[in-house]
Amino acid sequence: MPRLNPLLTLFVIIFGSIILLCSSQAFPFQKTTTFGNAINSVTYKSQKIFIALTGRSPGQRDAQVEYQDESLNLNTSLPEDAFAFDAGPLSFQHSHYTADLIIPHFGSEDLSWLSQLPSAIHPIIYTNSSSSPTLPHHATKTILATKGHEALAYLTHLTTHYDALPDILIFTHPHPTAWHNNDLLSLSTPLTLSRLNPHHVLRAGYFNLRCHWDPGCPRYLHPASPDPSLQPGSDALRQEEPLVAAAWAELFPAAEPVPADLAQPCCGQFAVSRAQVRARPRERYERVKGWLERTELGDEMSGRVLEYLWGYLFSGREVSCPDMRSCYCGAYGVCFGSEEGFQGWFEMKWRRGQYLRELERWALSEREVDKFRRQGRVDEVAMMDKLDLGRIDWLEREIRGLEEKMERVKREAWERGRDPKNREID
Repeated sequence: MPRLNPLLTLFVIIFGSIILLCSSQAFPFQKTTTFGNAINSVTYKSQKIFIALTGRSPGQRDAQVEYQDESLNLNTSLPEDAFAFDAGPLSFQHSHYTADLIIPHFGSEDLSWLSQLPSAIHPIIYTNSSSSPTLPHHATKTILATKGHEALAYLTHLTTHYDALPDILIFTHPHPTAWHNNDLLSLSTPLTLSRLNPHHVLRAGYFNLRCHWDPGCPRYLHPASPDPSLQPGSDALRQEEPLVAAAWAELFPAAEPVPADLAQPCCGQFAVSRAQVRARPRERYERVKGWLERTELGDEMSGRVLEYLWGYLFSGREVSCPDMRSCYCGAYGVCFGSEEGFQGWFEMKWRRGQYLRELERWALSEREVDKFRRQGRVDEVAMMDKLDLGRIDWLEREIRGLEEKMERVKREAWERGRDPKNREID
């Protein structure tokens, strides 16, 4: 074996050292194993995965989420065959009952989802514009000013059509999906109404379309002893509590004392039978409508005053908080067969949310490090946690696996709910 020339060897060592030194000065982030190196090699991997899983950028607020930050706990993906899935005999798909769907529409929401509803449900749109979106042929439209969010439209319909009501009246907001719709129905308004059991509504008389208790149950407003720290216009969830107490005498007769508690699931979407409406005189609804028209409270706060009064207005019950599992099964045919199975689905939902939050933290860190890299801020990059590519791959697999299992278990619950006997057992 020939010997290497010592001078040549020394030259190679010196030249290589110079190249490494220059490289480390020109590209300081390549010498670390922190995000700077990983970003160049994976090109924002966690950000791409997060966007693919959620449909939004890391740190971007979900437009459908208004209450706290539930966005990462929710999965709004709707199976293509969701509306073709037969909900069984206890649904409007197979019902001889008729229903009016009262929808206040004072924004730009797309109402094309109305065409997905069963023909037994007749949409009636209240709008303040003659140029509202194109409606299905079986829908009707009424021009009306807005006040109290949806409240004035609801009360106007009740007082105007009191003597000519269908079997059931359904009152909803105009959006096709919303955070306050039901998780096991993909937050979908048309799917909620398509699977709604009219027999359940007729038995209950008044039925809040939301099965979830939070916010609103089991105890929410305390109008008999309002908290003095709750000021209208603040960020407090119960800021309407003192306003309800102040308005009570105008809203209801003196024979009905201010209740200690008012509670029901939020958020002003419900169904009520004709018999339940007429169990109270028309004057009861006219009185509340008159208060709404006279009050100096603005649109938001007047609407919030009435939001938790609908159950009391129709039924006289101060607290209407039905069991969540029974609500899903009895009203929508989503039946798990056991409390363990029901709670297990929501435990999977919670874990999915936790994993998405972790993935979002990785993605936001990537974004910060890239900003530091472009600004030449070496020290900040060196202080960042190392990007664990294995962990990110694991998170993606776990999230997708949970979503697949959640969908499968949900479909099984839908199938179980087609049988009326299972609804009685569950």
